[in-house]
Amino acid sequence: MDYITFIIACIYFYLPAAMANIGANLGKFIPWFRNRKQPIDFGMTIYGVRVVGDHKNIGSFLFGVIFGSLFGMLKTLVFDRSMEPYLLLHESAVSLILLYVFMSVAALCGDIIKSIIKRLCHVSPHAPFIPFDEIDHSLTSMLVAKLFFPIPWSAVVLIVCVFLFFHLVANVIGYRLKIKDVPY
Repeated sequence: MDYITFIIACIYFYLPAAMANIGANLGKFIPWFRNRKQPIDFGMTIYGVRVVGDHKNIGSFLFGVIFGSLFGMLKTLVFDRSMEPYLLLHESAVSLILLYVFMSVAALCGDIIKSIIKRLCHVSPHAPFIPFDEIDHSLTSMLVAKLFFPIPWSAVVLIVCVFLFFHLVANVIGYRLKIKDVPY
């Protein structure tokens, strides 16, 4: 696989987990999920500090996982055939769909873990925590993927770096479209 094909394959592979991360932001616009406002940390504290905060809720988490998983299913069952030269993994459809579910959960759990670390470092919920705000989802989901499949470390590093850049651009766009409260 040449370098350009490898870059495209890595980006294409990671799209379901990226969609999970985007879906968590879109969940606040979807009626059933918007009404599931229970904070993901259930109000728990560590050393007197909220673990995550009210802005991370169950509805957004669930919508993100479903959105990423459905995108992974669509990718696997519809688009992979025409993207054959750009497949990072050649596995069964069932294996890939399950992997994309795990990666979607891991992407959002990475965001929660980063939020916990932010609170313990006394960084406010909407304050920038660069580069961790941008790599939390890609790093955790790719480490989970690597647990199940022989994904090269070069792919993990490339995906984290590329999606760091994409995340920064998407945040600015989301902010301008009033989907996000902050541009970072």
